[in-house]
Parts: sequence; structure tokens; C-alpha cells
Amino acid sequence: MSKIFRLLENTLETTPLWQETCQRVQWYWRMQGVRDERQCVVLSDRVMDRLSRHSQLITKQDLPYRAMEEAQRMLNDWLSLALQDQHPAVLAAGRVALLKGTVRNWPDRFVQETPLATADAIALRHALIHAVPPDATLPMPTQVIELFSLQRPIVALWRGLGRAVLALRHWLRQSRVSS
Repeated sequence: MSKIFRLLENTLETTPLWQETCQRVQWYWRMQGVRDERQCVVLSDRVMDRLSRHSQLITKQDLPYRAMEEAQRMLNDWLSLALQDQHPAVLAAGRVALLKGTVRNWPDRFVQETPLATADAIALRHALIHAVPPDATLPMPTQVIELFSLQRPIVALWRGLGRAVLALRHWLRQSRVSS
């Protein structure tokens, strides 16, 4: 059990949701390439500690999402120092470069909160995947999305009634002729 659970009793930090969120954050670190279980626990504790400072502002439904956002924010803050860039696309490319194994033992430095060595930072910058051609933001016209329209059912009903009226007329003519 992490230190966060021992801090406060009978609060959000002691709920099963909090424990489940902590496990989810540990899973996130494993997916980011942190293989040592102790490092995952340390990093998850940091995330949950940062969240516990704002726990009165977090609803139970938002807790897992806020924890994942906080974990990504921690990694992005560390990467932005190494890459000297805070653009979201650059940070995402930096995470990919870390996953590719560009920087060996990066989790050790991340857990210790020490910046990357200059050579590792340069290697990380060179390993970034850049979009080709460069991103071009184009204005997109607003599209109307109709999830439900009464027009189609009314038209179908009108057509159905029209057929019924024609069938009734035909039947009435037939009954007059036969009588």
C-alpha cells in the first residue's frame, strides 16, 4: 500500500476507486516503458500525491481521468525540459522516441527528477518523428449533423396515407360497379 493511503482516513484517498486509480496509473507508467515495479509505484505515488492536494476539487467520476492527465503532465514537463519545446506534437513525438528506446534507462532519471544528459537530449531531439508535409491548419466548414429528423417519418406516413386513400377509392369504385 502506498503512502498516500496512510495519509488520510475516511476520505477519497481510502476508497476502492482511489486504489483502482492508483493501479491504473501504474499501468500507464508500464505502457510508457517504465519496467521496474518500484519505479511505477514511486511515480504513481507522486501522481496521486499531486492529486490529493486537489482532492476536494475532483469528483469521484473524474478521478481516473484526472490521474492520467496528471501522469502525462508530469512526463510532458520532464520531456519539455529535455526537448526545450512545449508544443503538444513535439511532446508526443518525444514520448514515442522514449518508447523506441532512444534513451536508455530514462525512467531512472525521470524517477530521480534529474534532467537528461546533454547527449541523451540531443539523441532524443534527433529521434523525433516529424510530420511530412508540415501540419497545415485549414478552416473546416461547419457541418450540420441530424441525428433525428421528423421529416422522414412524416413523409413516409403521408405516402402511406396516400396509398391507403387510393386503395380505398379503388375499393369503393369496385363495390359500386359490382352492386
